[in-house]
Amino acid sequence: MLLTDFCWYWGHRVSHRCNLFLASHDTHHQARDFNHASALRQSWSSRPFMFIFFLPLAFLGVSFEMALIAQFANTFLQFLTHNGVYMKPIPLFDWIFVIPRTHKIHHGNEAPYLDKNFGGVLILWDRIFGTYTDLVEGAELKIGPHHAFNHLDAWQSNVQPFQRLWRCLKSQKSLANQIRILFGTPESLEAILSKSLIPGIDVMPLKRKFTDKLRTRFYSLVLLQIASVLTLMIAWKELSLVPRIALCILTFAAVLLGSKMLYMPKGLSHEI
Repeated sequence: MLLTDFCWYWGHRVSHRCNLFLASHDTHHQARDFNHASALRQSWSSRPFMFIFFLPLAFLGVSFEMALIAQFANTFLQFLTHNGVYMKPIPLFDWIFVIPRTHKIHHGNEAPYLDKNFGGVLILWDRIFGTYTDLVEGAELKIGPHHAFNHLDAWQSNVQPFQRLWRCLKSQKSLANQIRILFGTPESLEAILSKSLIPGIDVMPLKRKFTDKLRTRFYSLVLLQIASVLTLMIAWKELSLVPRIALCILTFAAVLLGSKMLYMPKGLSHEI
């Protein structure tokens, strides 16, 4: 468990400081609220990217089963720390462990809270490696995405960070520059974007009126998602390959349609 959390700390830290990994992790930080629901907001590509940082466990002889159990426990405990209600410090305990207060600070999108408190279960790593901070008097804690787009659109939430990175890479003629951008810091990426006239789409959320007809359609899609996921969970072994794929596609389509039903894109801009 200790080794797993140590690997998580460095994977999480790199996911904030390296453009390639940040494109995958950015989806989680698009949430405009801090609660247990925001803990579940994970990108489709987060696991493959984070997997790299857990490879040292295999070289150290940790069995697959033990690593899986430790990862599950780590994820569950992180879910608990996404509690937006209790924000008070817990003396002594919060010197070692992550609590809701310290993790909410991690979700801050402006200095002095930006890129702080990376620990998953233990805040001790941040204290050791100099990335810890508490609330600063006079500094407001703001949460949410840096860029304007429809954060409730599942497709755009996952694709837009990679889209920004890809457009920036295409603007560079040198392969060396492209590699530097890919593995560079977010500051270097923003510097290039601010100087370059790179066309992009700035999707402004336009909230639809939640009529009875729209409500019925939306809830029908939610029920469809639940039914297809439960079917996959209960009857996975009994289903052949084709029904499995069909149910996965059905669930994915229902998620996309549901997210696009509430907020629709409006307008074009030259900002990314």
